Amino acid sequence: MAESIRVLFVEDQETDVTLARHALEHDGLGFEWRCVATASELGCALADFNPHIVLCDYTLPGYSGRAALDLVRRLRPATPLLFVVGSIGEDGAIACLKYGAADYLLKSNLLRLGTAVRRAIADARERERTQEVESSRLRLAEVLEASPDMVVMSDPAGRITFVNHAACALLGHSRDQLLGMEWSGTCAVPLDARLRQEALHTATQNGSWQGEIAIAAPYGAAIATSQVVTAHKDTNGTTRFFSMISRDVGDRSSFEARIHQLVNYDSLTGLPNLAYIDEFVRRSIVSAHDSSSLIALVTVNLDGFRLVDEGFGRAVGDVVLRSVGAALKSAVHERDAVARVGPDEFLIILSRLAHSIDAAARVQRILDSIAAPRSFAGQEVQLTASAGIAVYPSDGGDFESLLRNATAAMHDVKCKSHGRLQFHSGDVQQRAQRRLGLETGLRNAIRHHELSLFYQPQYEIRTGRACGVEALARWFTPGREAISPAVFIPVAEQAGLIGELGAWVLQEACETVMAWTDQGEEPPTLCVNVSTQQICKEFSAVIARTLEHSGFPAERLELEITESVLLGNAELALECLAQWKSLGVRIAVDDFGTGYSSLSYLSRLPVDRLKVDKALVHGMTSEPRAAAIVHTVVSLGQQLGFTVLAEGVETEQQLAMLKDLGCHQMQGYLLAVPSPATEARTLLSRRWGARRMSRSRAAYAATASLGVH
Repeated sequence: MAESIRVLFVEDQETDVTLARHALEHDGLGFEWRCVATASELGCALADFNPHIVLCDYTLPGYSGRAALDLVRRLRPATPLLFVVGSIGEDGAIACLKYGAADYLLKSNLLRLGTAVRRAIADARERERTQEVESSRLRLAEVLEASPDMVVMSDPAGRITFVNHAACALLGHSRDQLLGMEWSGTCAVPLDARLRQEALHTATQNGSWQGEIAIAAPYGAAIATSQVVTAHKDTNGTTRFFSMISRDVGDRSSFEARIHQLVNYDSLTGLPNLAYIDEFVRRSIVSAHDSSSLIALVTVNLDGFRLVDEGFGRAVGDVVLRSVGAALKSAVHERDAVARVGPDEFLIILSRLAHSIDAAARVQRILDSIAAPRSFAGQEVQLTASAGIAVYPSDGGDFESLLRNATAAMHDVKCKSHGRLQFHSGDVQQRAQRRLGLETGLRNAIRHHELSLFYQPQYEIRTGRACGVEALARWFTPGREAISPAVFIPVAEQAGLIGELGAWVLQEACETVMAWTDQGEEPPTLCVNVSTQQICKEFSAVIARTLEHSGFPAERLELEITESVLLGNAELALECLAQWKSLGVRIAVDDFGTGYSSLSYLSRLPVDRLKVDKALVHGMTSEPRAAAIVHTVVSLGQQLGFTVLAEGVETEQQLAMLKDLGCHQMQGYLLAVPSPATEARTLLSRRWGARRMSRSRAAYAATASLGVH
């Protein structure tokens, strides 16, 4: 086995792992390895490490080899598991082999470990190949059986070995009657029977034959068919079998109409698709040019339609889309057009307009009609939609330009709010170009490690001692332009980069803060923000891997989520947070008090700390309502056993009020601004009671412009 393999050890004894590794190395195996000892670690490693083989002890503290085998079979059924045991009874060994273990070896005799690993992996790959071949055969059979064309196969002598349903229906015979029949017997007249033999001969010589042959249909009828006969040969050039695909020539017009429908219309709503609307717009532009009128191309996107599919199911989602399509169709004139161009996106062409304002009024009526409540199978569904409008000729002289500009306007308005419309403008185009430039720059910055982390200390209000540090991503372009996190974090989320960025922040922060500690000293609590998009089961594996690679103590790592995670799939959020807690990390709710949280969910969250939103802290000295909310949050935290930290503390008055309210902790520019790692480490060693601002006001302002998060 020349390539390197991945070996996952399920073992709690480091010595046993070392002996097994030496046995594999001695046998000439090249491999990567990882070792786990618990069920949660095994689940993460199966997803993250993707091993070629699992070498498992049979008896583990609080866990069993049989349970590990069950988990591997459930999560990675194609991955072989081989028991390496100190001792195992004959009954236990037989039971595990019967249940699916590849083999078992005694730890006292590892001479054949390499051979057993090679054989287990080879057997697993052979099973995968066999299953794939069988799956391919079944898929092909399903495709042929579902084909409306007549499909027949024969052996080299011309005896039928396969017919699909369409062939049975066309020839008027059962499958059993046709199998074994001479292929020429399906022809209507002797002349065509001879033509069939000629077709077989030509296919044998040239690979294929194409022409028309009349076949014998029920009740003596003859049906003209267009046929393609192919000779399928082995590597020696010997014909293994023939295939024949036939189509009723008389049905050609309906077939062509069917193809036209599939190519130009959406199968779900029956509306034209992008291919059809392209030509429609080109004709409309010619007409508008001749009549000096305007055309509006409108992109309509349903807001949050994904939640309909997830909340009510795909069937209800399809009904909703058909209903919206019908509403759009009824809302336009006969000279206009409506098309479905994406899963939740429609395109409307409004023609013969005198003024662009006419388009705004009509589109607003369309959006109002979409927003009307709908009831499907006892479920009430209410949607909104956002629309972008591009007008010919001012916003583009061809279909591609109009579509691009309308789509840019639609995306721009969706970023601001839902259920609104917006015309294209030069500002929209410039914002779209800047957004694309930011995405490209951020992608390169992540790839080339151009991002950096700043750290902001946190302090105990009662003692003035540092109690932790928050890691904050910063992006400085090669030209030293500072891009605010308020700008690049949303870009990362929208571009699908947040997973990669978040994993880097977590790893970099853990390694950096771990390096601050002296021998035997515990690092400070490290707080890392987690995006809503990272609330997924895969992120648990990222956390586990980071803790393992960095050596950072799990109990000193705090992951910060925002209240808004509960606006999505709250049950998924609770499940993921429970997984994180099982790894030993702390959890904080960031920006608390902005009004999203349900107290019932809050009581179920495995939370260690609440962070009061900085806007409330800023307003508490002048707005009684803000002060009341802060007081309530502090009291709530005390009653539920949460630590409460106030964010964004900038004045002595704010600090004094927080101290009077009994708030536990704080962070903000009053005490320390976000700083590079070296400066932040120095700040952590100081109490703030006798503090002096170590930075100039200019440096303070420059850092503040980046934002805290």
